[in-house]
Amino acid sequence: MVVPRLRVLLSAQATALAVASFGAALGILPAEVNGGLWAVAVGAAGALGTAGRLSPSSPPGLREVSGGVVVALLALVVGAALPLDVVTTLRLALWAGLASTAAFALVRVLLDARPAALLLRADATTNASLPSPAALGAMPPLYDDALLRRPGRPSVVARVPARRLLDAALERARAAQPVTRGRRDEQLRVEVVAADADLDVDGDPTDLAEALCAVLDNALRVRAFSPEAKVQVHLRGGPSAITFEVVDQLPDGTAPAQDAGIPDADAPFLHPRADLDRPGLGVALARARLLVEKNGGKLLTRSSAEGSTVQLTMPRRMTKGTVGQA
Repeated sequence: MVVPRLRVLLSAQATALAVASFGAALGILPAEVNGGLWAVAVGAAGALGTAGRLSPSSPPGLREVSGGVVVALLALVVGAALPLDVVTTLRLALWAGLASTAAFALVRVLLDARPAALLLRADATTNASLPSPAALGAMPPLYDDALLRRPGRPSVVARVPARRLLDAALERARAAQPVTRGRRDEQLRVEVVAADADLDVDGDPTDLAEALCAVLDNALRVRAFSPEAKVQVHLRGGPSAITFEVVDQLPDGTAPAQDAGIPDADAPFLHPRADLDRPGLGVALARARLLVEKNGGKLLTRSSAEGSTVQLTMPRRMTKGTVGQA
C-alpha cells in the first residue's frame, strides 16, 4: 500500500534529521557521516513529497503538503547554488514551500468544485429541455394516484346535473389542446348526444369532472395526428346509473393494438390504440379509472379499427359503503 510506504519514508526522514542534528551539535560525527545523514534526510523528504503528490489514495491534505515539500527542496537546492547565506536559503525554501502548498490547496478546491458546477449546468440544461406544465395539458401528476388508493380519504358527495359536469370537463379539456390558428372550432368540435337533459349523478364533482376531462383530453388529442377524427359524447341514463360514452372515430380506421381490445385499467401505460403514431400513453385514463371507481362507478375501454370508446358508468345514488372510500 502507498500510505504505509509514506510512513516508512517519513520515519527515515525524521530519524536521519535527528541523528544529523545531534551529531552536528555535539561534534561526535565525522563530517562525511553528518553530510550523508543530511543527504538521506533530504532524499527521504523528496521521496515523501513525490510519492504523496502522485498517490491518488493519499489522505486529504497530504498531497498538497507533499507538493510543498518538493518545491521547498528545489528552492533549497537553488539557494545552495546561489551566493546566499544559510539563513536566506532556509527562508527561501520555507516561503517557497508554504506558497506552493497554498497554491496546490487552491487548485484542489477548484478541481473539486468543477464537477459540481458541471452537474448544476447539466441539471439546468435538463430542466430547460423538459416540457412546461402548460404543454402537458390536463395530464395530472402520477404521484397523486397513490393518494387515490389510500383508504378512508374524505370525499365530497353531492348530486350534480350530468350535463353541467360534462360542460365543465369539456371546457377544461379544450383549454389544454394545442390548436392551429383559424381552425380552433374545427379541432375542438365535440358532438354531444344527450337522450335526457335532466340527468344527474351522485359523487364527488371534482373527481368526476377530472375523470371526464382526462377521457375527453385523450380523445381530442387524436386530432393532433388525425384532424378528420370525429369525437362524440353520448349521455345515457337509467334508473340506477348514467353512462358517459366518449368515442373518437377515424374515417379510415386504425388497427387495434390487441384483438380483444386493451383494458387500460389493467395496462395503464397503453393507449386504447397503442400505435406508434398515436399520442398519449393512457396514464390519464388509468387515473380516470381510479377516480371513477373511488366514486362507485366503472370505466371500460373498447378498441376497434374504427376508433376507441371509453365508457364511464356512474351510479345515480351511491351506496353508503362507497362514500369516501378509495
